[in-house]
Amino acid sequence: MSIRYLVVLFAVITSLPVMSQDDSFTADRPGATTGTGIVAKGRLQWETGVAYERDRTAEPAEHNYTLNTSLWRLGLSERIELRVQTDVFLTHRSQSDNTCWGSLGVGTKMRIFEGHGLLPTMALLGNVSVPCGKKYETAHRDFGFQLHALFENTISKRWGLGYEVGLDRSDDGSGCSMFLGACLSFQAIDRLGLFAEQYNSFGDDSSSWLATGMSYQLAQRLQLDASVDLNLNHPSRLFIISFGVAWQIN
Repeated sequence: MSIRYLVVLFAVITSLPVMSQDDSFTADRPGATTGTGIVAKGRLQWETGVAYERDRTAEPAEHNYTLNTSLWRLGLSERIELRVQTDVFLTHRSQSDNTCWGSLGVGTKMRIFEGHGLLPTMALLGNVSVPCGKKYETAHRDFGFQLHALFENTISKRWGLGYEVGLDRSDDGSGCSMFLGACLSFQAIDRLGLFAEQYNSFGDDSSSWLATGMSYQLAQRLQLDASVDLNLNHPSRLFIISFGVAWQIN
């Protein structure tokens, strides 16, 4: 990246007003458990990041890099948003490097109930994955889908609890699985949020994960994040580190 582009990027970021957490801004990253928040009507939001996964559960060991994961969210109404997602992966083994595009995901999130008291806020998340791009081996060669119910309780001004259950069909041809996750969030200061979550996939290849991370709202509509995921089935052999940004463009 040239110095000129860095200067332009710095100018854009510093021109954005810095303020406390804005209720109209909601990001679905970091973490595997999705929140119930909807992007405001007419707003376009880009959520992107990079990740590194070390997998030593089989030989040869794999080093998987998510070179870019991009989720585009467009608010269609006060309760519905359109979602489009693409990913680029690089897999490094001892003898080869393979790069591929992930499937194109198109879907929606619909907020169906506003929480009150002990009753949680509820939303539905649906997504269809369409194979596209260059494919290697069995990666991303099939159609997939995701149908999840999302729930969220406000415990206090700083604490929140989100939980999610749903059905997934993987785009790599491995079949259907059930997703179950829960996330405890804590607003440490106005712009710094922390979270810890536990999520599971139950199917032919079941797995359980423990994750923790943080998000920092750099500006009114700009958030940075970092997280670590540890596989509980193979805690010393499989983990993921990720960094990302969420930017509400308009």
